[in-house]
Amino acid sequence: VSTYSEYPKAAQLFADYIASDKMLMKRYEMTKSIPPVQSLMEEIIVDADEATYAIIAQGFYSDAMPSIPEMGYLWSPMASAITAMWVNGKEPKSVLDHARAIIEEQIAFQE
Repeated sequence: VSTYSEYPKAAQLFADYIASDKMLMKRYEMTKSIPPVQSLMEEIIVDADEATYAIIAQGFYSDAMPSIPEMGYLWSPMASAITAMWVNGKEPKSVLDHARAIIEEQIAFQE
């Protein structure tokens, strides 16, 4: 909470609420945005559709990525790949092969 806030207690209460398990589950119900909390992912995966199940299953094997500008070489192509598969129904192998090619090209360009 910012020290410049006129209402620091209200701001803290709001921050606590939007980060609560209850709100993260409500957000998932409304938007299908998977919450970044393992216990909630374990709850969701039980009744998840195939795509949500796959993403959550992979999430259990993931590691936090560094917050450096070079990670943009990864995030942008992968965001496009996820959209192509999830929203546009494209075949995962071809989409991910294309994303890999873009990532490798961007990295090679910087070397």
